[in-house]
Amino acid sequence: MLDSLGIQEPVDWVGNALGGHVGILFAASYPDRCRSLAVPGAPVHGPSLSQRPRGSERRPTLDPRSDALRHR
Repeated sequence: MLDSLGIQEPVDWVGNALGGHVGILFAASYPDRCRSLAVPGAPVHGPSLSQRPRGSERRPTLDPRSDALRHR
């Protein structure tokens, strides 16, 4: 995304929860593109993409209305 926006200099990444986890992975993969990293509430060890549930494998929600809305 940075390349498509024409951003060449290192960025300051701020992300909470999943956005922070993505920032950690970004900084580890592209240390020359990340100047600073602030990730309050981010999980340091999250599931890999292959371990994440997809589609119908996802955990059921506690609110049945959200399932009804999802299947419209």
